[in-house]
Amino acid sequence: MLSERELAFIAIYEASYPSVYQFVCRRVESKDVAEEIAADAFRVVWQKWADDSHLHLAYFIDGCAESGGKRVRPTPATAFR
Repeated sequence: MLSERELAFIAIYEASYPSVYQFVCRRVESKDVAEEIAADAFRVVWQKWADDSHLHLAYFIDGCAESGGKRVRPTPATAFR
């Protein structure tokens, strides 16, 4: 049986993955790499997510930047991180 936290994360994953994946696709050359970075972003967020915090799409976008490293082309919003 899954915990409430796990169920909440699954719901967020299902709702947010397409947007996160598209975000990464616009910044990398390969769809395979985009899938890897998007999946890793969710892993990073899962590991850092506190039970009492609310997850927003911005957490996943930030996770993409952390996961993608040099593989993600910077945009104006992420160029100076």
